[in-house]
Amino acid sequence: MVAVLLAALFLLSASLNLGVLIQLGPVALGFQVPSSSIAGFEILIAIVLVAGVLIPNLYLLGAAYLLAAVGVIEGLLSPEVQGLARTVHEVMIPLLVLGWVLTILEISASHKARAKLGQRQSMRTVITVLQFFNGGLVTFGGAAYVISGARPFGTLIGAGHLTVGLIALAAGYVFLRRARRSEVFVVWANVVTIAYSTIAEVLAEVYALLPPGINDALIGTVIAVGVSVVILYVVPSAKGC
Repeated sequence: MVAVLLAALFLLSASLNLGVLIQLGPVALGFQVPSSSIAGFEILIAIVLVAGVLIPNLYLLGAAYLLAAVGVIEGLLSPEVQGLARTVHEVMIPLLVLGWVLTILEISASHKARAKLGQRQSMRTVITVLQFFNGGLVTFGGAAYVISGARPFGTLIGAGHLTVGLIALAAGYVFLRRARRSEVFVVWANVVTIAYSTIAEVLAEVYALLPPGINDALIGTVIAVGVSVVILYVVPSAKGC
């Protein structure tokens, strides 16, 4: 229920970012600075949240809340998110915290009930979720880079960013299918993610490849690099499983 309510708020925010006005008597409510690119990200978050509810997998739901946290944090840090837009994001915070608490409690109970499956199997599930999350984040960031980046160099850098994200998603699928040497693929995919994301962000900052006011690129890069580091750290514990 919490995930459904949070998804509904993201869909509401996405609608307002697309320029929809909510008529309440003589008053029309809307965002001061609508953004179609932000709306696309919010729709993606809502879809993942609903998928986390429909698919009985606590780790997928946890990843959905993680993606939702990214959206809330980016919104609160953006100077363009003011007035009604900021209020909507602030309302999301208690739902997000409650969802995380409930999910962690459920995961803890599930671990106790399935302790015989072993720590390696659990760690492999965590790696799979993190890999798909990171691949989706980098892919979305690359697509935004292609659309908003200064042409032609920014667009070229964004295309490379998008390719790295797709490779990361492929690594997650291979790891999920337990293909031969899938751990090696995941390791190299995350090494490339760290290297390219860092280089692309440095170039974007130094040469102003992204329009002024887009401050979520740095946040996304920091999250992507951080998640890749975590994956590289825990992959050895999942070997042989």
